Amino acid sequence: MSCHDIRIVAGEAKRELDYLVFARASFGPQAYQASPNYLRWLYDEAPLSRGRTRDFHLAVDAGGRVVGCIHVQRMPWRWLGTEIAVAAPQNTMVLAEHRKSGAGGLLSAQAIFGEKHVLVPGTHEAWAGGMRRLGYADLDTCWRASWLRPVAAGVQLAWKRIRPNSSTSVGWFSDDETKRGQTKGFAWRLWQPREAGEVADHAAYANQAWPDDAAFAQWWNPEVMFWRFFHPCGPAHRVLELRQEGAIAGFAMVSLGRRHGLAVARVVDWRVQDEQALAVLLSLVRAAARRAGAHLLLVMGGESRSNQWLERSDLSVWSRRPITLMHHRERGLRGIKHSFMPSAGDYGFEAIPS
Repeated sequence: MSCHDIRIVAGEAKRELDYLVFARASFGPQAYQASPNYLRWLYDEAPLSRGRTRDFHLAVDAGGRVVGCIHVQRMPWRWLGTEIAVAAPQNTMVLAEHRKSGAGGLLSAQAIFGEKHVLVPGTHEAWAGGMRRLGYADLDTCWRASWLRPVAAGVQLAWKRIRPNSSTSVGWFSDDETKRGQTKGFAWRLWQPREAGEVADHAAYANQAWPDDAAFAQWWNPEVMFWRFFHPCGPAHRVLELRQEGAIAGFAMVSLGRRHGLAVARVVDWRVQDEQALAVLLSLVRAAARRAGAHLLLVMGGESRSNQWLERSDLSVWSRRPITLMHHRERGLRGIKHSFMPSAGDYGFEAIPS
């Protein structure tokens, strides 16, 4: 089938059922991409979304059947004192029998059409080479991991091979439970905020924690931070915060979901005042994730100083790390320093409720 037999259409509400049928067949019946919550959260509830008609694109064949999709997430960044929205295309999928039709290229072109800045939060070398030739640049990232329950993980993977369609729920403790404690000069709390005002301090701290030379940086406000981590339709997170004398000294936004049969905890965003605080934070996150039943903890950084601290931590190198790319229409912005965390993309989305 040629690209002339494929049309790219908006993923408007009337096409939701057709998309969900496609998503269940393509991503899997338990995948978050096949959940109505994903669509509502990403397009109807997101503060920066342009809506389903402009940020959600479908490929349909001559008969009107959905054969491909691409989603676009928009997150705030800051450049020269101005806040801008950066598009992060994700979850490109085309049915196997249509992959030679050019549908994937048409979807990608539609998703980035007119965009001044594009973040590709996770790709692999097979795709990255072509994107680099189009002007996309690699961003500096650091990936680390900790196996929390390796024996249980091995058993779970073996069971998944025997029963590939089996699935068990995974999640945090009761929504209204808060854990607190004191350790090594820090007061800590693991909890779930209920409104945007409760993360105002965290948003301000996140922005202030970037180094002075952070030229093009991911930027938070309380509304976007609450939506990204704590909206009831979005991926479920808990915040583990450190305080000294009442002031925030660090925090981690931690998701917990199922990936390839394993319960995976991810530190989706984090900031700390220094390496000592990072060591304490990671120790507390590992303990909390293990109590919640996670097999694996993954941590990623996207800023040079944070990456150095993470590299010197006691976590292991994660060899399966994806490649993160950025494209700027203005050539003068290429090569500048970027500061971001995995929350700028679709990291941790497996924690979206089905």
